Amino acid sequence: MAHVIGIDFGLMNIVSVAADTEGPAIITPSLVYFGPEGGSITGIPGLDAAVADPDPDRAVLGVRRVLGDAAWRFSIDGAKYRAVDLVGLVFKRVAHDIEAEVGGVDGVVVAVPACFHDGQRRAVLEALASAGLPLLQIMNEPSAAALAYASTTSFRGTVVVYDLGDGNLDVTILDVRSPENIALLAVGGDLGAFDEPIATQAERSEAIVLRALKEADVKSGDVDAVLLVGSSAHHPEVAELLHRLFGLTPFAEIDPVLVVARGAAVKGGMILEERTRAA
Repeated sequence: MAHVIGIDFGLMNIVSVAADTEGPAIITPSLVYFGPEGGSITGIPGLDAAVADPDPDRAVLGVRRVLGDAAWRFSIDGAKYRAVDLVGLVFKRVAHDIEAEVGGVDGVVVAVPACFHDGQRRAVLEALASAGLPLLQIMNEPSAAALAYASTTSFRGTVVVYDLGDGNLDVTILDVRSPENIALLAVGGDLGAFDEPIATQAERSEAIVLRALKEADVKSGDVDAVLLVGSSAHHPEVAELLHRLFGLTPFAEIDPVLVVARGAAVKGGMILEERTRAA
């Protein structure tokens, strides 16, 4: 049996979820390791090999950060690799991990940061094609997170998506009318510092939230819901900041690490259902 898969293209990990199963999420490290005897290893085996190797320069982690930079190259053992080449290798491992966990794939919806420009999105398309993953759609991560909630509840209105993980912060303002009608109003973000304490990141994020609200022409009192996304978003410092700004308790009923992939999987199911009706 083939499945529709939602994929969250994270910086350090890629999270995959099947739309029609209750199985666990599949988490694939976004890493490529080049062994001293030649060849590349990805996924968990690549991470294990990289940890065991005293030479840290033989592994590339978090290559999404330079995706779309046409001049960037990773040089090793006389070879040079573009960012899209490395991401393609990672997506091949994603395809392998999905096949091993749930079987065949009818199509994938890949969620990327809302701030991704056209060059980065084209690079994702190229990487997916090289991995043999059949793409249904690329969507924005905050829209996927909102869809995960909107598809199962009466969740509607002006929504702030607060995404904090792997040293990155993205704040997005959305207008959620229905699962089929989610409009992006404003995006803000900051790469931040990877070794910065969560409390410092949360404090620094206040200005980013306020700028995004101003760009969207939305007052804090007009926000109907706040969604938490990312591996660091569950920290109490984040909830305290958001409650102070909006007077709301942030939503985290869906695991913040998995919510984007789950929303992308919902979108994939919607696309196939529409195609079936149109056939």
